Formats: sequence, C-alpha cells, structure tokens
Amino acid sequence: VGGLDAAANGGAEGREALSAGSEENTQSKLQRLERDMDEIKEHLIASDSMRNDQWELLNERTGSQGVALARFRKEVKESKLLRDQVTHQRKLLSELRPDVRAHTNKQDQIQRDIRSIQQGLEACRKTCADVSKENETNRKQLTKKVKAWISKSMEKLEEKISQGLDKNQQRQTDRLGKQLTTNLTKMMHDIAGTATKPLLDKQKKLESTVTWLGKAHNELSKQLDHFKQKTHSDLTKQIDALKHTVEKQADVVKRQAKELTALNRHKNSERKETARLFDLLRKERASVASGLEAGKRMQQQL
Repeated sequence: VGGLDAAANGGAEGREALSAGSEENTQSKLQRLERDMDEIKEHLIASDSMRNDQWELLNERTGSQGVALARFRKEVKESKLLRDQVTHQRKLLSELRPDVRAHTNKQDQIQRDIRSIQQGLEACRKTCADVSKENETNRKQLTKKVKAWISKSMEKLEEKISQGLDKNQQRQTDRLGKQLTTNLTKMMHDIAGTATKPLLDKQKKLESTVTWLGKAHNELSKQLDHFKQKTHSDLTKQIDALKHTVEKQADVVKRQAKELTALNRHKNSERKETARLFDLLRKERASVASGLEAGKRMQQQL
C-alpha cells in the first residue's frame, strides 16, 4: 500500500511536470495509470485477504495435526506401558515355572509315597491274614492235644475207680478228678494263650499299623487333591491374566497401526495442501511484484 501511495504521489508530480505538454495526451495517460493503480490496489487487497484466509486454514490444519500427534504419542506411551506389563508378566511366568516344577516333583513324590503305603497296606493285610491263620491252626492243634491228654487221663482214672474203691475213696477220687479237670482245663487255656500270645501281639500291632497307614493314606490323598486344585487354580488365573493382557496389547497395537496409517495419509495430504498454498502465495507475491514493477515503469515513463 505504501508503494501504491508513492506511485500515486509520483503520478501527481508527473501531472505537474506535464502541465506544459499536451493536455489531452497527459490526461489520457494519467487516467490509464490511475486505472492500473486501482486494479493493482484491489488485487493487493484481495491477495492480502486470500493470504490471511490461507494462513488461518493452514494454522487450523497444523493445529489439528498437533492434537492428533499428541494423542498418538500418548497412545504410544500407553502401548509401551502395556509392553512393560507383558514383559513383567512373562518374567513372573518364567519365575513361576521352577515353582511349578517343584510342585510337580512334590506331587509325584506324594503319589510315590501313596503307592508305597498301599503296598505296605497290602503286605500288612496279607501278613495279618497269615498270622491269624497260623494262630488259629496252633490253637486248634493245642486244643486237640490237651483234650486228647485230658481224655486219656480221665480214662485211666476211671479205670482205677472201676477196679474197686470204697465210698470215701470214690468221693475223694471224684473230687480229685474234678480238680484235675479244672486244672487241666486251665492249663489248656494257659498253654494255648502262652503259645499264641506273641502271634496275637504281632497281629494287634499289624492291625494298628494298617489302621495308621490307612489314615495316612487318606490324609495324603486329601493333601494331594487340595494341592492339585490350588496349583491348577493359581496357574489358570495367571495364564488367563497374561492372555488378557496380551490380547489387549494386540488390540491396541492394531488400532495404533490403523491410526498411524491414517495419520500418515492425512499428513501427506496436508503436506501437499501446504505446498500448494505456499506455491499459490509465491505466485501472488510474484504477481504483486510484477504489478509494482509495471507501476514503477509507467511512473518513470510519465
């Protein structure tokens, strides 16, 4: 605009300088110059308005790109946090594997102990059955021998009685016979008890051992079931959590990849549009400069 004012002033000075020349020719040139200067001024005003609009549009688009870029950076940061979490989960899982192996070894050991106890139970039951059978056989044999001996002794006693005794001797003999029978019966029980007592004690101990082993077997079975359930539950929870985290990270990465592609496409479009606007501005500036040069040449001609 300052250049236009200077050109207008120069035009006024030219009019004064040409006052001595051809008035009609000068007026025609001045009118043409004023028309050209008015057109240049209008063009400059329109160019300024267009340039301002283009700058506002450019700033607006640049601002939207900045917001999108800030959001993308935030999501990249969140993705990094997710990757760190997944790395941490994998580390926890790798640290958990020795515990799982230890638990598996403990579980195998418990199963081996249970099998050993079951074998011991079977052996104890078999031994108890053998001892009980042997004990019953010994008792029957002793009872048979004692009964045979008592029967033989009674036969001898009756034989002596039948040979003739008076009543007093017979009563005394009956009393002695009853006492002998009682003593022999008691002796039979004592002999049978003495002979079978070690076997009975052994049988009782074996039965007590069988009972204890049965209780231990049941307790170990309960512990093993509880251990299996707890270990399986803990591992399932950790694996599910890790799977959920990995799936979430995969979804975020896919979404970010799509947004990054769209953002790159948008940035390329904005870059082309910006280049076009700058090229248009350069052309406008060149046109304005050309108009000013034409005004200066016309002023110099005047």
